[in-house]
Amino acid sequence: TLDVVGGAKGDLTTGNIGVVSEDGKLNVRLAEDLTGLNSVAVGDSVTLGATGLTITGGPSVTTTGINAGSKTVTNVAAGTADTDAVNVSQLKANKVAVEAGDNITVTPTTATDGSTTYKVASKDTFVDSVSFANNTLTITRNDKKSFEVENIATTDDITGKNSKVSLNFAGDKASEVVNTKSGGTLNITGGATDFTEVDNIGVVKTTDDTLKVQLAKDLNGLNSVRIGGKAAGEGIYIAKQTVTYTKDGADGKSEEGNYITGLGNTTWNPKADGIVSGRAATEDQLKSVYDTINSSIEANKVTGSRNITVSEDNQVSLNNNITLGSDTDKAKQVNIDGDAATITAGDGANKVVVDGTNGQVTIGDTTNGGIVMGNQTDVVGTKSDNTTDTQSGHFITGLDNTTWDPANNGIVEDRAATEGQLKDIADKISDIDTAVKSTSRVFESDSGADAQVTRKSTDPMKLKGGAAADNLSDNNIGVVNNSDNTGFDIKLSKDIKDINTIEVNNKITIGTGDNQTVIEGDTINTGSVTTGNTTINNDGLTIVNEDSSKNITINNNNVNMGGNVIKNIGEGTDPTDAVNKTQFDRAINNIGTGMNQINNRVNKLDTRISRVGAGAAALAALHPLEFSPEAKWEVTAGVGNYRGANAIALGAFYRPNFDTMFSIGTSYGGGENMINAGVTWRIGEGETKVYPSKTVMAQEIDDLKSVVSEQQDQIEELKKLVNSLINK
Repeated sequence: TLDVVGGAKGDLTTGNIGVVSEDGKLNVRLAEDLTGLNSVAVGDSVTLGATGLTITGGPSVTTTGINAGSKTVTNVAAGTADTDAVNVSQLKANKVAVEAGDNITVTPTTATDGSTTYKVASKDTFVDSVSFANNTLTITRNDKKSFEVENIATTDDITGKNSKVSLNFAGDKASEVVNTKSGGTLNITGGATDFTEVDNIGVVKTTDDTLKVQLAKDLNGLNSVRIGGKAAGEGIYIAKQTVTYTKDGADGKSEEGNYITGLGNTTWNPKADGIVSGRAATEDQLKSVYDTINSSIEANKVTGSRNITVSEDNQVSLNNNITLGSDTDKAKQVNIDGDAATITAGDGANKVVVDGTNGQVTIGDTTNGGIVMGNQTDVVGTKSDNTTDTQSGHFITGLDNTTWDPANNGIVEDRAATEGQLKDIADKISDIDTAVKSTSRVFESDSGADAQVTRKSTDPMKLKGGAAADNLSDNNIGVVNNSDNTGFDIKLSKDIKDINTIEVNNKITIGTGDNQTVIEGDTINTGSVTTGNTTINNDGLTIVNEDSSKNITINNNNVNMGGNVIKNIGEGTDPTDAVNKTQFDRAINNIGTGMNQINNRVNKLDTRISRVGAGAAALAALHPLEFSPEAKWEVTAGVGNYRGANAIALGAFYRPNFDTMFSIGTSYGGGENMINAGVTWRIGEGETKVYPSKTVMAQEIDDLKSVVSEQQDQIEELKKLVNSLINK
């Protein structure tokens, strides 16, 4: 007994170990395709188990997903499908940048998950609310300032009976025009009272701004169509209607259905008139054709013969009893009897009868050596038995070759044999069988000549093994001639196939040194496992591609996809999970949608800022004049432009005294109207004096000039008086 044992304990696998005979040795070999394993350990860090591949301290590929183990996944091809992974180049290519424009601020905020939120706002003022009441639109800014636009027309102002807006409608006659006020009703009527619900009428805009009412090319849902008339019996009528048959000039039955009536082509004479290709025919024309064909049939009526019968309605049929060939010579006739189901050809010794009722074919005269084939009853046994047992069946009887003696008589290769000849052969085989059964054979095994086994030819020779008959394999045992051609050798195949199990008690060690593989229990420890293009060793897992630059490697440092796409990735949930292309596209689409909304709001805000800038410029053009006690009110106007937007401004100033001034102003332009109001006080040390206006001062100066002139005249008079006194 040879014990092949291994060291494994517990659950073991089947179909993974083979025992191969080679050079007189039994080699234990590992299968190329391992199945039924719980785990495969490669080195100290790589384990391939039921749930997938795990590298200690590194990445893993299991049924729950791919975990990079906080390692870098390199050489990942750009994902295209919704569930593909995306690489960093795709992320960088989709970087979103938000820049602030004129009068806009952009404030980024980074969340804990790394996402960035951009808040876009106006730098200064913006519209806070808009309301409409009493034909006045009120706009309120965030600084609580409001602007009003008055005299805005409503729908009621432009529609209804009191509206001044109206439309002119014209038909095919340009002179006939119907005027309808806005909000009024234009009646478009026809003469029909019963309508179809399907779309048979269309209204199409032409190049000259005209709405043309057109009928559909394909009409549906219609009850009837009358062409060439208005009343019943006029023109062509297509409808579900009741018609009355006429025969020989008299009315017959009536019938309701979908018909076309009123057609004018009721005669048929193609030789004289010709035909109109594609025109519908009438039943009058069909009757004319029928009458013509019927007359032709009557004129060419067929008559029968001895084998054929022709009925009055020209139905041609074969007779049940048919005779072919000569009318008088039976040897040259073929008779078919349909009632008896027989066919008879010829006569006398050459007559052949096919009997369909009894299933027989008879050749010649059965009373004088004729042959019968098919169903018949015959005697069973030999003539010498004088038996009366009979058997029914399909036979050929009447043959003359009843003995078998080929040595003297020879053989005829294609002649039918008889049961008499078969009996002669059976008797000779029986003699041979008796002689064979009386012989014996001697068998010798590895036990030697002293242990030979002698068996008669009729006795079984028993060869037994220990395996059950239903648990054997094919093509693993060979029987060959021995070297001296005195017998046969039974040998085990070098390559054993289709083996379910080989039981080994302890562990199995295959190879030595670095090439050693140890199988113990349900664990295989080996330096490297290769299946197809995939290799697992202590360095990790490598999948070789035809292009070496696209090899995939997984080890304890990183996952290198070699530029290949990772497909069917579930949606990541944790911060360190990989995202698939669907999540990536969704995030990019959300950013794009947000940016579009921001762009729309920025564009609107940019336009409004330009209008506000123009309004501010117009308000800045309002200036007061110098104070005048006689004219305390001043009215001003101004215009402004900013980045293509224009506005006008109106204002007023009121100065009750020299130290106080009130102002109010408003601007209009582009819907962004503005208003302001203010008060100004003069502040400073000393008493407040009343300063006259320039007009008053000019008047006072003129008055002073008059006084000075009078005083100067008086001084001159005094000088003269003094000089006169001195001279005296």
